[in-house]
Amino acid sequence: MAGAHMRRAGHIAVIVGLVAASCAGGDDGFRRGIDGLAERPSNPTCVAFPKPSNPSKISLEDAYPNVQLRRTTAIEAHPEGGWLATTKEGRLWAWEAREDATARVVLDLRDRVDSRPNEAGLLGLAVHPDFASNGWIFLSYTLQTDEGLTSRISRMTSSEGLAELDPTSEVVVLEQRQPYGNHNGGHIAFGLDGNLYIGFGDGGSAGDPLGAGQDTNTWLGKILRVDVTGAVPYGVPDDNPFVAGGGLPEIYAWGLRNPWKFAFDPETGELWAADVGQNAMEEVDRIELGGNYGWNKKEGSQCYRSEPCDGAFIDPVAEYPHSEGRSVTGGVVVRGGKLPSLEGRYLFADFQSGKLWATGFDSSTGQGKPDLLIPATGIYASTFGRSESGDVLVADYNSGSFYRLSEQPGGEVVQAPQVLSATGCSDPDEVTEPSTGLIPYVPAHTFWSDGADKRRWMGLPDGSAATLDRGRLIFPQGSVLRKDFIRGGERISTRLMVHHPEGWAGYVYRWRADGSDADLVDGLTDEAAGGMWHFPSQAACVQCHTEASGRALGLEVRQLAHPIDYGDGAMADQLTVLSRIGVVDGLPSSAEPYPSRNTTGREAARAWLHVNCASCHQPEASSVALDLRYDTPLEATGLCDAPERGDLGVAGGKLLSPGEPQNSILIKRIKEPGVWRMPPVGSLQVDEVGVGLIETWIAELERCDG
Repeated sequence: MAGAHMRRAGHIAVIVGLVAASCAGGDDGFRRGIDGLAERPSNPTCVAFPKPSNPSKISLEDAYPNVQLRRTTAIEAHPEGGWLATTKEGRLWAWEAREDATARVVLDLRDRVDSRPNEAGLLGLAVHPDFASNGWIFLSYTLQTDEGLTSRISRMTSSEGLAELDPTSEVVVLEQRQPYGNHNGGHIAFGLDGNLYIGFGDGGSAGDPLGAGQDTNTWLGKILRVDVTGAVPYGVPDDNPFVAGGGLPEIYAWGLRNPWKFAFDPETGELWAADVGQNAMEEVDRIELGGNYGWNKKEGSQCYRSEPCDGAFIDPVAEYPHSEGRSVTGGVVVRGGKLPSLEGRYLFADFQSGKLWATGFDSSTGQGKPDLLIPATGIYASTFGRSESGDVLVADYNSGSFYRLSEQPGGEVVQAPQVLSATGCSDPDEVTEPSTGLIPYVPAHTFWSDGADKRRWMGLPDGSAATLDRGRLIFPQGSVLRKDFIRGGERISTRLMVHHPEGWAGYVYRWRADGSDADLVDGLTDEAAGGMWHFPSQAACVQCHTEASGRALGLEVRQLAHPIDYGDGAMADQLTVLSRIGVVDGLPSSAEPYPSRNTTGREAARAWLHVNCASCHQPEASSVALDLRYDTPLEATGLCDAPERGDLGVAGGKLLSPGEPQNSILIKRIKEPGVWRMPPVGSLQVDEVGVGLIETWIAELERCDG
């Protein structure tokens, strides 16, 4: 009877709740009240279920808890044991292979490294094979010269092992002018032949406007091979493809967009590389002497443009679309027996989605055999390293932690609940309704979701509470956040964000046509409620629900600091209610809510950018140097700088050009359908209200400072 009473109360509350949401400027309501939330309901069922295990049995463990080097760009085994790593700003670090090790700086080049552009900095590291006798370390970094941003490959010498490197020992091997601040490549490595291999991107912008990928008279868009052991500053191997003419003699392979990390198989000498894609595909290649990998005629195995792309191009051995990730990070070939199921396979990851794969190669078909090892690592994998003994490390660019890959054979495979009714977050008598322990909430400014209405609830384990930190609610382990999507009166999807002991993870359920239950899906685009709808993958959930944003989006002080109707007909401030019933520990001294998406002006525009973009575009959340949080001064957001990822056809445009929305690339990023549109995940339709809001704001904006 109690459940029936609550459902009857809910049918009344839905009308009042929708009115309250409309007054707040949102598109949200909730289906039932909880007697005004005079007290906190017990929540025995909607708590975190066990996190699913990876069928591959591959996991990540924090290998060196006392070593945290943010913005790590390269890892190399220390020639005397332990590890070396470079960080973007210009320092080389070393630490021993002990769990309690701490890192020390062995070289500081910050006085010459220019790391300001997004993809510039100290990018590559290679220890000479004869280090024991010559003490040589090679580095790849960007700096400013009379010609502008320039990539430099240099040699440093140590006379005392690697206790310290003297920056005055630098010998410049070669330099390459960089026309843009992206696609700098920068990785270097020694092959089994003793030669140094150097990767350069196509020079930047977007679409390779210089045609560098197919131009064999530039080093851009290439992997070079040079001999740094004999002639000074380098010699060229006799069998490089253009030694006899027709191109630059240093070129080993070409047709690459931005090779971000490559590695040699330490047994076979085969060269594997990951090449970051443009609009559609990320790719992994086996690099051959004289190979042309197609850019910018091809992107992966597909034609990049509509014109024919026939030619002697080598297709990738593995590729994945941007629905799976947006920036591939190359890894290492596993050797040494510590990961027996992966022996001889090449590892790679996606920087944005956090997915981790391994692939082999079938010589009879020319194709790889990729397997997804971890669907959502929760880290921003920027580079890998492998020791002589077979240890494999991967660096988290944002946190600075170094994770060791480990394999745990055997054991039971744990799955997530395959239907929503099995999660404990639905009413057992009416599965479309939330369980009685969930508490509704309504944000002041709602995220665009292709025109769908949304209902939101939070569930915390009994006896626990959320805390306040920098204007956000931090939820305890065991918490679950539920969000329902309804369009045209039809329930489409329910998403759960679950705080496991191992961290947050997202789960997406698709409602059946008869409403009898919702089934777990992992990345799907299909017809729903009169239009196409995207059901994000588990990896895509944490791609937007970033660690820097607190994972629990929409649960900020400014989002909750307004009244809603909890079902008893009286408006009550959400924060006050949540604090009074013990869901939130404490109250802020004062809080102004974000203006809703249905208002206009500077504050509303900045709120739209915050809600729709800032989860990724803020410090610690992305490699892109933008900070779109609401309270960041406009001049500090990075919006007014010249674009670094291409002008998207806006000749001479900037990300934001005051008074000129037609010359502001920001407008194109949120307005035009396609792979460049932001936000990149979970939306297929343009937010016309949001576009109008941003266009009006830019048109009325006179300057970027102040």
